[in-house]
Amino acid sequence: MKRLAELPGSEAVELLEEAGFSFNRLFFTNDEFLAETVEKILDTLSQGYVPMCTYDYSIKNAENVNINVCARNLQVFLLRRDPEMAQYYMWQESDRAVTQPFSARELCQLSEAECLQVMREYGLQLPETSLDPAVEEKMALLRVKEALQKCSEGIFDQYNFGDFTNVDISFSVQYLATKYDPEVAALYKEYLQSFQTTEDTDTSMAIPGLTRDASGLQDSTAVGSWGESYGKYNCYGYAIGTNQSMTACSYCGPSYNVFSRSTVKDAVIDEFYTRRCRARATTTKPSTLTYWEKAICVRVGDGDYHFMKSTDASSWFHKPGASVPLRWNYTSPAYKSWTDEGIFSDGYYPGTHTYNSTIYYIIYWRKGGPGPDINSLDPITE
Repeated sequence: MKRLAELPGSEAVELLEEAGFSFNRLFFTNDEFLAETVEKILDTLSQGYVPMCTYDYSIKNAENVNINVCARNLQVFLLRRDPEMAQYYMWQESDRAVTQPFSARELCQLSEAECLQVMREYGLQLPETSLDPAVEEKMALLRVKEALQKCSEGIFDQYNFGDFTNVDISFSVQYLATKYDPEVAALYKEYLQSFQTTEDTDTSMAIPGLTRDASGLQDSTAVGSWGESYGKYNCYGYAIGTNQSMTACSYCGPSYNVFSRSTVKDAVIDEFYTRRCRARATTTKPSTLTYWEKAICVRVGDGDYHFMKSTDASSWFHKPGASVPLRWNYTSPAYKSWTDEGIFSDGYYPGTHTYNSTIYYIIYWRKGGPGPDINSLDPITE
């Protein structure tokens, strides 16, 4: 990694791609921009222990989300392949002279608030976002204890959320646990060694060694087989057709609240408006769609959101995190609660999060086309 950081960005990109890392070329369409971004990321990672390799979300949000996803994927990729770099992220007995370790297993016996307080004492910082601080605090309360539990069980790099703030918080907690919990550090070392004995070059954050068959899917059917490109974009990017990593709060400012389906819905309508589309929202599933309409729907739960999409109002598709796109097995998204189950590079992941709010359906069409020229920001009367 240190050698990469000393190279010009264009050479580093070439070497990384030769080693198996895949950049999202749907976002990085300009080679110079990609080289500059990689130089910036590698410069950050070369500083040693970096528990949060992310950049400011509050400006040009859609762009920074994709840069942050690239940075996080590259950090994981390098940690799996560079033992020298990985040492900075693991507890060393010599560290005891300057700090005392903690036990993630014991912390999981505490309340969520107590877990968050301890992590802050060990240096946890929440990412720069456009979220309301109270909302971000609530997300942290949910994610910190959950990430500690996964680490204590030897599960790393698997944080399957639609909202990237959840992912960033979870990774930060993971790296604090590997750095300051000897038991977790031993589990993490064993986890990393598994990549040195296989030919796995996946960067999707899927759980290594997972052998469950894809037939384990309960409520959806896989659309094709897993490909590396699926690790580069999320449910929202898939739903609106960009195949890039996207967050629903790109244009909505500090009022964004991932716990509220209404504010997420408003953020999506704002997004469509900037993309020269018109949109209307309803809590009633459309029975049909005209040839110029498309639909997405959103649900929230567990401090996160998830999206589905349709072109005919009867077949619905979605993509949980880095999963293969899935077809919902039912004609109505409201048939039952959603989960984040999916198919990753190494098989079926049963999902651990539930989305069970009332559903908002957002029907949209291209501005200037055959659809009505309504103002997407006007209130919608159902």
